[in-house]
Amino acid sequence: MSIAQGTPMINILNLNYVSGEILHTLVGCFGLVLVAPFTAIIGAWVFTRKQRTTH
Repeated sequence: MSIAQGTPMINILNLNYVSGEILHTLVGCFGLVLVAPFTAIIGAWVFTRKQRTTH
């Protein structure tokens, strides 16, 4: 498959700024997927800890 006036896809993906943006997007996705559950767990722990100390 060719795009961009006959330039093969592999050449476009090998460009520094294209591959850098792809890597940046993947790292950001992994960060969101991994951080959200930890935030929920820590929030639940803090919330239940405060509730126990006030009763």
